[in-house]
Amino acid sequence: MTTLFGARIALHGATPLYDRKNLERVLDVLEARGLVPQKAGLDERERKPYDRAATTGRLAEPPTPFRQTQMYLWRTAALKYEASLALWDSAYVGFDFKPTPPASDWARIFDLADALAECFQPDWGAAGIRFDLRDDLKRAPAQGDELDADLMHSATAVFPVDYVSAGPLGLGPRTYIGSFFADQLGRDRIESLPLVVDKLAWGGYRIDLVAEPWAAEIPALLEAWRRGMAHLRDANVLATPVFDLGHVGGWKRGTNMRRRTDR
Repeated sequence: MTTLFGARIALHGATPLYDRKNLERVLDVLEARGLVPQKAGLDERERKPYDRAATTGRLAEPPTPFRQTQMYLWRTAALKYEASLALWDSAYVGFDFKPTPPASDWARIFDLADALAECFQPDWGAAGIRFDLRDDLKRAPAQGDELDADLMHSATAVFPVDYVSAGPLGLGPRTYIGSFFADQLGRDRIESLPLVVDKLAWGGYRIDLVAEPWAAEIPALLEAWRRGMAHLRDANVLATPVFDLGHVGGWKRGTNMRRRTDR
């Protein structure tokens, strides 16, 4: 049994979105792809009609970080999404597409991820269509395909609270690695991954588990994910899962992982 439950884009980095010019670039990406939001707010309950000037006008000049505040964007027309853009020092771009978009839109989500990565230049990011192989989503995933699918999709759902403490969780169907983590993992290790690796114009890498990951069969994704994770694991940079009654209850920081805040 395979349950589809949405699609995700998650990008973490150091491009401050409380700086108006950087937020404007993200909005430019959405407009260029016909994905303008319908609602916006600085709170999940504050859903005001989207107006670009009013949205960017809420930022301070000169650029000043907010305190634990996010800009939320909602699109209620196809392709539906909820986006959260961190406006504090921990830069983050997250897009959650629910319900699961039709397969005809999946390539469009990966194209959006590429465009967002180009303007945001993440330290780490991932994108993918999320699925679950359990017959009962309440029980812990069994060892093997069920657990590996759960871990693979954790990479597309890593939120700032986990990322700041534990760092990158691993490879998603499509992964972006910027210079900050490429230097920690080793560029030779990244470029020799037995996956589809592209060096991008902005200096980072795009790693696809397989060509056209939005069209791949689940067994092919999982087989490639295992190869890729085995290739990167001995760098001791990626976080490792901590289990609680069989479920992933948290993440342990890699022993060689450095954060931008480390001294």
